[in-house]
Amino acid sequence: MGGTLNVNWPNATTLLQSMVDVGMQAGEIDTYFNEHVVVTTGLDYPSCALKPIGDQLPALGEAFTWTRNRYQKRWVKVIESFAVSMRDVERTDGELSIDFGQYLGGLGNMPQIPDLYLNVEFLDVKSLEEKLTPPGEGGPTMKHDAKWETAASGYDATRDAINEAIGHINSLGVNLPKLPEKSLEEYIIYPLAGNYAQLQGNAEACGHCSGAFTEWAGNFGRLALKAPAAIEGQTGVAVAGHLGLYGTVMLAVGQAVKQGENVFDAIAKMSEKIAVQVEKALVKLTTKLTKLLSKLSSKLSPLGWIWFAAEVLEKGWQAVTDIYDDIMDCKEIIQACFGLAEEIEAWAQVMAESLEEMRKMKEMVEQLPRADSDGGLPALPPIDLPKVEKELGGITYTFDDEPSEEEDELQDRLDKLGGETDTDDPFEDVPEDAVILAPGPLGVPSTSTPTTVNL
Repeated sequence: MGGTLNVNWPNATTLLQSMVDVGMQAGEIDTYFNEHVVVTTGLDYPSCALKPIGDQLPALGEAFTWTRNRYQKRWVKVIESFAVSMRDVERTDGELSIDFGQYLGGLGNMPQIPDLYLNVEFLDVKSLEEKLTPPGEGGPTMKHDAKWETAASGYDATRDAINEAIGHINSLGVNLPKLPEKSLEEYIIYPLAGNYAQLQGNAEACGHCSGAFTEWAGNFGRLALKAPAAIEGQTGVAVAGHLGLYGTVMLAVGQAVKQGENVFDAIAKMSEKIAVQVEKALVKLTTKLTKLLSKLSSKLSPLGWIWFAAEVLEKGWQAVTDIYDDIMDCKEIIQACFGLAEEIEAWAQVMAESLEEMRKMKEMVEQLPRADSDGGLPALPPIDLPKVEKELGGITYTFDDEPSEEEDELQDRLDKLGGETDTDDPFEDVPEDAVILAPGPLGVPSTSTPTTVNL
């Protein structure tokens, strides 16, 4: 880079510490991204149809951390270059006695950099704390079936009563299947739709992270604006351009994260769409279960049981075929819900690929120049900001706001399941030997192996 090097000591020491502070903010963003943006809480259900998305998130977190480490190694070299030059000038100047050696060597991990605060109010590094706030609790954003809450809350009692009645009937020598002992949410909705409220949190956190990148990029810009006041002459101007480049790159990474917010938002919305339509189907299920319970109750009354037991002994299986048919009707509704799994997974794969595009942040950070700190600031490599901006602009994304073919197909199946069309059978394409996958408990996803229940 070359050029003259005149140092304004109060400003230079403050600038050096500010560079350390800005560098350490990378850790704040990285921690937030991995704790809130790529968290899989809303997808951690065994046999979840949104598994492709869940599989993508840890890899995305690793890519983000890789990007942070790559940036940090190069930023440390810039700090070391600054410290080398300050030390060399201070040796000849002798105005201050600062151990610039503490900024040299062993700085691969930024938090190890010691504190050095001088009482010079020169540079205001904006905190990221207000930007990196945890996401709020999500909730419904669409119209859900008004009967769903009542149906879901009464399902457990109805199911238990039916299973108890079936147990009594089976004591007569028949073998009617029982209903699975799972709540509707944990048994069907979450494995198919994920937890849309939790996924809304992923989207919100992604937006917060993008805002933090914008603020962080601004901090690099502030460093660049103040650099000439600390290092006067040609070197100061060149250093300002070097610092500004970091802001340009981090702003580009933040824009990539912003695109990720759009993807997470689309995932959360489709998750809720799936939940809404499945809820409609399950309201039908609970209606059938209520009728079945009424039928069983009449057969298990003191007088009814005598006549029913005699009928079973006389006719055998024929005496319970109507009950069996009712149970199979319930099975068809559940199978219809799980018949969506293939379309949901295909759509989820498209969304996972969209999220994967965020990994291009690794390409962005490679635009940062490599510095060799041994030669100090004059040895920093020259930069060509227009060229870097062109390179960053060439890193394109395939985020698409238009519905994909997979999304259209899934929406068609959801419309059929929810009963919005009368001409199509929502149970077509459901194999006779379909099984129901039982996931873990509601709220706190289970890591246990999923079981298979045949109705």
